[in-house]
Amino acid sequence: MAASIGRGGGGGGVEGILQRAKMLERSRDWGRAIDAYMEVTTASAGVDGAQQAWAGAVKVAVEHLPHRSQEVVNLASSRLVEARRHDAAAGLHMKIDDAAGAVRVYLKAQMWEKARNAAAGNARLEELVDSQSRQHMVSAGDAAGLASSGASDHAIEMYAKQGEWNKVHELAAKEGADVVARYTLRHAKMKAQQGDFHQAAGVLARYGVQPNPDNFDLYKHVARSVLSESRAGMDGGAYADTRDYLQKVVQQMEATPDVNPVDLDQFRRLYQAAHLSSQFAVCAKQGWAVMAAKAATALLRHIGDVPADK
Repeated sequence: MAASIGRGGGGGGVEGILQRAKMLERSRDWGRAIDAYMEVTTASAGVDGAQQAWAGAVKVAVEHLPHRSQEVVNLASSRLVEARRHDAAAGLHMKIDDAAGAVRVYLKAQMWEKARNAAAGNARLEELVDSQSRQHMVSAGDAAGLASSGASDHAIEMYAKQGEWNKVHELAAKEGADVVARYTLRHAKMKAQQGDFHQAAGVLARYGVQPNPDNFDLYKHVARSVLSESRAGMDGGAYADTRDYLQKVVQQMEATPDVNPVDLDQFRRLYQAAHLSSQFAVCAKQGWAVMAAKAATALLRHIGDVPADK
């Protein structure tokens, strides 16, 4: 086939080639008719003319020499792909029920939706399309595309790497409590490592905590870091967030008070210190000097959790 089907122009130009191909068809010389049609090139006949001639070759093969159909379609398809006629190329494959060939054409062109349509009903091909489209979106950093295609796990991970944490938490909420907990911990730990303990406390307060002993050191570290900061200029938001997430930790642990009792006692003290610090900040901001003084005095009971000079 490679020898008989080429790209030559033949004698008499395009019209001469087509006349010869039709004459061979009338003579029922199917093989040579196919070869003649395939002699037409885009250089000699333009893309439209060449496409029409190659379609004629496929038609003869399908109707009269079915054992050559796949070979003729493959060659015509490859030429059409070079000419950026992907739909026409895929259509030739579908003409001989070669869905895999049509899918390959569309995948090469990154025409994902058309590839999915061509693969419909074939589980192996559907998985191939999904896999390659995911790989492409991962390479392109297209987290939104991954999310819309249903690959939420890949999308969440990509958003996390890109620092798009609002989108991370939004998607995680749709995936269930385990995913929420995993990414909440990761986000809070990252903020703590960056020294941004206010943000870390805010993440834990907003997205939740887990009574998991593996997380306790982080919860304590964030709380103590916030409580150790100077109260000058503090608006109280970080204290409130710290109070709120510590309250959740305490409430969860109080369901089983005999488990990790030492940690529970530490969290209770940290919660009380955060609560008083929040009260102090609110009262000071409002100009309620007496109440602010009382909150500050009460905080003296928590020296150790709160530095004495704060």
